[in-house]
Amino acid sequence: MSSKQWCAGVVLALVGATSADAASYLVLGRTGSNAQTLQKQIEAVPGGTLQRALPGLLTFAVQSDDAAYPARLRALPGVQYVAPDRSFTLGEPRQVPLAGDAAEAAAQMQRALAGGAPRALSGAVDQGLLAGNALYQMQWAVQDVQAPGAWNRGYSGAGVRVAILDSGIDCGNAWLAPNIDFAAAAAASLVPGEGVCVRPGFYFNHGTHVAGIVAALPSSFGSVGIAPGATLIPVKVLSEYTGSGAFSWVLGGVVYAADEGADVINMSLGAYPMSTSDPNTQAYLLAFGRAADYARARGAAVIVAAGNDAAQLGAGGDVGVPANAPGMITVSASGPAGWATGNPAYTWLDYLADYTDYGPPIANAGPGGTFWYAYVNPSQACSIAGITRSC
Repeated sequence: MSSKQWCAGVVLALVGATSADAASYLVLGRTGSNAQTLQKQIEAVPGGTLQRALPGLLTFAVQSDDAAYPARLRALPGVQYVAPDRSFTLGEPRQVPLAGDAAEAAAQMQRALAGGAPRALSGAVDQGLLAGNALYQMQWAVQDVQAPGAWNRGYSGAGVRVAILDSGIDCGNAWLAPNIDFAAAAAASLVPGEGVCVRPGFYFNHGTHVAGIVAALPSSFGSVGIAPGATLIPVKVLSEYTGSGAFSWVLGGVVYAADEGADVINMSLGAYPMSTSDPNTQAYLLAFGRAADYARARGAAVIVAAGNDAAQLGAGGDVGVPANAPGMITVSASGPAGWATGNPAYTWLDYLADYTDYGPPIANAGPGGTFWYAYVNPSQACSIAGITRSC
């Protein structure tokens, strides 16, 4: 068995079980340590259980209900850090009244599908499909990045494999399913007890939302992705029910995506604030930096959202994880003003979004949107493409 096969196999192995009140930890080996030797040493330490091994990152996830267990791990000569295995948690999306007739919107979708489900691209993007698509006309981000010009030149994302590390994906979504690599996705859930395909139901799924931004197919109804010819590799690292996921799950997701040949690994997630004076923060930055190195060595770029705290990363010693980890391509969000007016003289699409994190470590920004405005009654006003109006 090759080292790559060994790594991929162990990443997804859950070993043993511990009590419900057990604490979880990340164990990081010192640079240059032998991963297999270190794993054997960790397994020999009494009082805990190895849950996941990421030898390519010199990182291991363990559990224990013994308060003295972390100290015994730190005494191992090859161990650099032992830190709590924290979790990322997605914020709940704010629900707002649907502008227009919900029944009519549903009828439009059914009419669009009646002519046949969207098909995977076999060539250039057929922009004629979008001519009467009212939702596409509202996609200011597509125009901001000049996607139609790229499509006209034959660039649709075809041949590019994009891993979406998130809360799974709606595998039956007609606009996404033709682009999903189901073979790669078959084992791509790092969340215990949950499959990568989310259960059917009328609820919001963040992973499906992100996948649609990337690669939703063009049609007469619905939004279109920036790269509708790209192949999607959904990797579930956050629970579809709680929106949360352990750091070790996300690290394992990066390794899995890289081993599956992803060209781009997207992580629209993060944790802030985390103080650089805390040794645990240093451990997390090192672990995610190693994950970025692992992916880059296999030809993948790791893209990370800067965060939605309207904070200057690094100010006062507070950073974001993985936003501030070395090797990550961290992206702030930009938003539009005046798009809904239809007047180019009063339109600017590249304002820094009010909610986005920013700061010297970040050199990139891309369309994210503006925040919702609410005056007096939150149900009576909303912001659409930078214009506040009645919903």
